[in-house]
Amino acid sequence: MQWRKYILLAVPFLLSAIFILFAVPVQYRFLSFIPVFLFWIVYYILLYREKKKKR
Repeated sequence: MQWRKYILLAVPFLLSAIFILFAVPVQYRFLSFIPVFLFWIVYYILLYREKKKKR
């Protein structure tokens, strides 16, 4: 795992998830999982592009 990319992406996505968790009404708190899913999607896209670039 590439820790630098992981940390650089995790911080803003985590902050946005926490913001959504506290900013939206209780019935919409499930939306705070969206940044978590987006984080993993972006992270694996970046890893895929980097591996493709090395080939």
